[in-house]
Amino acid sequence: MCRPELDSEYLLKKLFEDITIFSNRTLDATAEERADGKFDIKLDIETHKYKADDKGNETEVPLDDWIEIGAFAKPEKGKSTARHFTASACISPQRNPRKHLPWTNYPTRLASIPSFS
Repeated sequence: MCRPELDSEYLLKKLFEDITIFSNRTLDATAEERADGKFDIKLDIETHKYKADDKGNETEVPLDDWIEIGAFAKPEKGKSTARHFTASACISPQRNPRKHLPWTNYPTRLASIPSFS
């Protein structure tokens, strides 16, 4: 089970005391239009978490973290920026790395990053 997103003690340790490295990769992504005109985005994510020592030696450690998943739509005609949507997803050994997200637009790009909020 993931820690609360605003666990400040854990966050400070993860960001400033430890050398924490995440490796996230989207293995598969689909978007299916629903009857209401919105889209169901389905993502299969592979993610790993590593700790590095002061010599740069990395050791994989168990995941119990939140990641941000972002979906980006094609910019509307005449606009330079696209609509986007983000959601937090808990990634832990007890949770399946397949995520389902509803969204109003067809996504043209998807991304996942560690959540540091």
